[in-house]
Amino acid sequence: MDRVARSGRRLGMAGLVLAAGSLMMILVLLLVDFLASGSSPYIGAVTFLVMPGLLGVGVGLMGLSVWVRVRAYRTAKRSLTLWDLMPWAGLEPGETRRFAGRMTVVGVLSLPFLGVVTYEGYHFTESNEFCGQLCHKVMEPEYTAYQNSSHARVDCVECHIGEGASWFVKSKISGIRQVFAVTMETYSKPIPPAITELRPARETCERCHWPEKFHGNQLLEFPHFESDEQNTPRPVTMLVKTGGADPMMGDPSGIHWHMALGFRIEYVATDDALQDIPWVRFVELETGRERIYRSDDGTSVDPRPEGTFRTLDCMDCHNRPTHVFSSPDRAINRMLAREPRLAELPWAKREAVAVLSAEYADKDEALEQIRLKLKEFYSTKHPEVWSSRREDVTRLIELAQEIYRTNFFPRMKANWTSYPNNIGHFESAGCFRCHDGRHVDDAGTPISHECSTCHDFLVERQTPDGETLQAVGPFTHPVELEGIHQQLRCNACHTGGPAPARTCSGCHTPQSGFRAGRLDGLDWLEGLEISADVMDDMVYCADCHDLSEPRSPQAIAARCESCHDEGYGDFVMEWEEDFSSRIATLREQGTEKTRRLLDRLEQAGPLHNPDATEAILSTLEERARRPVE
Repeated sequence: MDRVARSGRRLGMAGLVLAAGSLMMILVLLLVDFLASGSSPYIGAVTFLVMPGLLGVGVGLMGLSVWVRVRAYRTAKRSLTLWDLMPWAGLEPGETRRFAGRMTVVGVLSLPFLGVVTYEGYHFTESNEFCGQLCHKVMEPEYTAYQNSSHARVDCVECHIGEGASWFVKSKISGIRQVFAVTMETYSKPIPPAITELRPARETCERCHWPEKFHGNQLLEFPHFESDEQNTPRPVTMLVKTGGADPMMGDPSGIHWHMALGFRIEYVATDDALQDIPWVRFVELETGRERIYRSDDGTSVDPRPEGTFRTLDCMDCHNRPTHVFSSPDRAINRMLAREPRLAELPWAKREAVAVLSAEYADKDEALEQIRLKLKEFYSTKHPEVWSSRREDVTRLIELAQEIYRTNFFPRMKANWTSYPNNIGHFESAGCFRCHDGRHVDDAGTPISHECSTCHDFLVERQTPDGETLQAVGPFTHPVELEGIHQQLRCNACHTGGPAPARTCSGCHTPQSGFRAGRLDGLDWLEGLEISADVMDDMVYCADCHDLSEPRSPQAIAARCESCHDEGYGDFVMEWEEDFSSRIATLREQGTEKTRRLLDRLEQAGPLHNPDATEAILSTLEERARRPVE
């Protein structure tokens, strides 16, 4: 019994020392935080999370020591007094016992203090500093974007947790998993979007925004500069039909019609980013009538496709309301609009976008390379500008570096390409995920895809008196789009990075490269060399591709026979069929490396260089016939 009692006494003394030490550390850290010029999330974490935890452990050890002694005395069938439960029971009288007594008083007094600090710890875990700064390297992209957003004065928890115990508990359980991921460095790069993990927008967003609110038409002007030597300004002005659902203003209308309260929109996305949406259902709540639109050739009675099923809410369009990473193109457009002197520098738009779009190992290298590349361009290509306008070039470099600091995070692999932005449809599919003209109901009626449904463009018109007015008119694209190119989505060309050359090869680089005898991924086929197509310099893209006609075997054959003898088109179709059959066989039997090469070949288009295609397929087939060693 004496041995067990001594063990209990040691536990009690250990608990007293730990509790008193933690209490003193909390007081010291509170004093340091009070005297410091700015708050630190790391001091807050230690003060309100680590030290209270140790204080709680100390108090717990004291309680455990009491339980051990009670068990020991009961086992020995000895009488037990309150004095026997004290941590100093069994110590010699004198200073040691007095010291233990003081420590016990400290431990008892620490209990209410522990409650207060724990309460403050709860508030600390709800702070923006805890969310964004404590795991600085992981959360740097999101926290930086948040500080530069329109929601910079809205606390993180207002959107990511909201009110209610259930979501609070869920967030803290998720937080424990995230702490382990950060500790073990098993987190994703970049951090995956949280849209499917957020609570419904009507429980968070609509505390400040609500669908009934009527906005009407909003005048927006988007600055844009060409990537030419003059940085030609070409701003786009439009009336965006935001609308709303205020009954005082009439029936629901405009873009916010999607969130009107009289119906429900549901959809299925087949990818994690919620960009590929083949199935949409519209339900009128009052009548129960529904319409299903599909882009996968299914009907309303067919099972809906596999994927993520969601009810449309604010976050499906406003999916990046706070954590927005601007593309180089968009950021430089805004910068040149703010600083018109820099727009007078030759090629400022093109060169700034190019240096921002390049890949760098880390942020320090990026900032240095941005400085060196822009300095080298102007000092060597335009020495007269470098000598006469060096301050402006330096200013351009500084602003480009600042854009990189706030929008590019190499360590976390986060930039404008990491997360699609569903507002609009300029650099991401956005609205065109559903409003693409391909989602039709059983009667063949598509979801509306007319531009005027959501916005009207404003163009300058001259009055008879010579005045210039803004009037609704058609948008004139700076490059004439013919045939199938009129059906292209904006984001097919407007990627946010360097503008492609306004030629066929500017967009169709793999195809033009293959015609010229180049194809990535041929290195491992030793001894294989391919040449340019025999007609590379004699036949232009438009000679074979009639943009006004849909691509079909018949159309291709007809174009071939406009120059070659009758029947030549049939030979070309036989080549295409033969190549397709052989590619399918090799893909099924080949290795992963072979399949990657075949993917590149199919993208480049086998008919753009038939001789090279024959050489590649023959080499792969010969390798496939070799016995395995």
